Amino acid sequence: MNKGKIAFIGLGNDGFYTINLCDNIEEPDVKINISCPSGKVFIGAGEDTTGGDLEPDDPLYRSGDIISLPIGNYKISLKKAANIVFISITPSKAKANNFENILRLD
Repeated sequence: MNKGKIAFIGLGNDGFYTINLCDNIEEPDVKINISCPSGKVFIGAGEDTTGGDLEPDDPLYRSGDIISLPIGNYKISLKKAANIVFISITPSKAKANNFENILRLD
């Protein structure tokens, strides 16, 4: 996460969440920089991310979705209200982070 290659954010508990992509979030709970060299970003459950020799389940059974963005660096701002996660993705010059703790939206 500090290299800006992936963003894992704890939601506090399991369950179903509605994702609301928005232009701007006032006073976000979490901000993270990422690099998007492929132009594609997966937003969904951590167990459905690619890793090692494992690939996510078939899209029919996977939670989440892939969104397309222009290739570049982005600041992702997040805020959680009940079972809604608000996400704002804006262009950024930064792609790295300096986190020392796990990121959570509690």
